[in-house]
Amino acid sequence: MTRACSTLTADLTLQAAADLLEGTPADAGPIVLLTHTKPDGDALGCVLALTAVLDRLGKATRPLLVGPVSGALLTLPGAADLPVLTNGDPHGLPEPARIVIVDTAASSQLGSLVEYVHAHLDRTLVIDHHLSGDLAPAHQHIDPDAPACALLIAQLIRRLPREAASDQPPVPSALYAGLASDTGWFRFSNTTPAAFRLAADLIEQGVDHAALFCDLEQNERPGKPALIARALASLRYTPGSRAAIMSLRLEDFAQAGATPADTEGIVNLPLDVGPVQATALLTERDDDGDAITVRVSFRSKPPTPAHPDALDVAALAARFDGGGHARAAGGRTLLALPDAVDAVYQAFIDALC
Repeated sequence: MTRACSTLTADLTLQAAADLLEGTPADAGPIVLLTHTKPDGDALGCVLALTAVLDRLGKATRPLLVGPVSGALLTLPGAADLPVLTNGDPHGLPEPARIVIVDTAASSQLGSLVEYVHAHLDRTLVIDHHLSGDLAPAHQHIDPDAPACALLIAQLIRRLPREAASDQPPVPSALYAGLASDTGWFRFSNTTPAAFRLAADLIEQGVDHAALFCDLEQNERPGKPALIARALASLRYTPGSRAAIMSLRLEDFAQAGATPADTEGIVNLPLDVGPVQATALLTERDDDGDAITVRVSFRSKPPTPAHPDALDVAALAARFDGGGHARAAGGRTLLALPDAVDAVYQAFIDALC
């Protein structure tokens, strides 16, 4: 998908976005803060941090997450207090003064909140670092060069009045979690000097980065290793092992005692294999009504002297009603899982030949 153009949409500077939020009257209704379904560290960290600073400015806020949410992420200070909706029909949603969507601008990633958002696009602000998306909100700030949406939220917070107190809990830990998760703890090619500078600032503000890594990356449930074993058992390579595909059925989750939240990070495992330049993980999901959908997560390595032609997986994800970054993207399909695996395999063949 490509980002939609609309006469409604106005691109804002971060200062203009900050002014928009600061100028939202507290008695006009809540500022509803949303992100994509199955939020990762960047998505949840942005919602958590922005909610905290807007609360300190006296705004009425209503953060909403559409799960599942990893139990590890819920260890972040304040995260367990965020309401999590099941991906069914939401009830009792407020009439918003403003909707702020972070880390996505794709309707397909809003789950059960998509109709709610579409009904209020005239008062919606999107802050994102993905180029793909089909929403046409009244306002948006998109920076595809940002390594994480958390960097944009940190820059936005700095433009709000000082009483927002961005150096007070839970903001620094939330921003660090977002920044670290989207840069692979500063290992991925999207890690920039600005990312390191923000990380240093947050550590100076009191973030215990070692403890945070332990809480977020070494806090898996017992079902996770069993799920990894099942994913690796399904491993399929393209010729020359240039791409790798794994898949997980609904019964794999049941037999492993795992949940969809436990898939976090599994897609990256085949990238440890030298020849592998890109990977995909396909998972069956039954949380979209009666139909079983297949979620597809893509990852690829950055260009290197040995492999200068890195694969843009966002282009592959577009073939599956999705999008994302060149190195990390996702989509979904209604194809049965074996057919979806074949379709992804063919997509890799087409892209690598």
